[in-house]
Amino acid sequence: MGAISHDEGGHQAAHAAGSEGAIPTVIHITDGTTHEVTVLDELLIEPSAFYLPDRGYLDCGRRYALDQSRAFFVTRAKSNTQFTRRYSHAVNRATTNVFCDQTGMLTVYISRKKYPAPLRRVVITDDDGKQLTFLTNNFVLTPKLIAALYRQRWQVDCSSRGSSNICACSLTVIACTKFYRF
Repeated sequence: MGAISHDEGGHQAAHAAGSEGAIPTVIHITDGTTHEVTVLDELLIEPSAFYLPDRGYLDCGRRYALDQSRAFFVTRAKSNTQFTRRYSHAVNRATTNVFCDQTGMLTVYISRKKYPAPLRRVVITDDDGKQLTFLTNNFVLTPKLIAALYRQRWQVDCSSRGSSNICACSLTVIACTKFYRF
């Protein structure tokens, strides 16, 4: 479980947010030579936990490993992510900020080979009118809750910056049993 942060000396710290909020429950510190994406290999994947990687973590193989471990991820899609829509789910654009909720597959051959399962693409319009595109392997939560989970990642980012010299978080994990209580 973790969120990766960098300080000015090149050190990296990974921390995890527990199910009760953005309080670190695990800290993983490496020198600045360790690539952030490899921290996912160090973590014990928790089934039903939500992993909230930065969009820089475009490693389809690692995301598929999360999927196969019965864990979930929510991430922002890069602008060049190629996705083929198979199904569109009904959304009410007049009363919500949800632009679309779709099920589909990655289009690029290598990406599709490393992540052969369907994905969900949720597009939300933020308060400034900007569209934010999220990819997830969770097909149960509402589109608004998908966006809210990713917003939780930003709260961990801000709390990390405020408490030390740590800069930007790249991966956040939320053990999410409470998210299934509707």
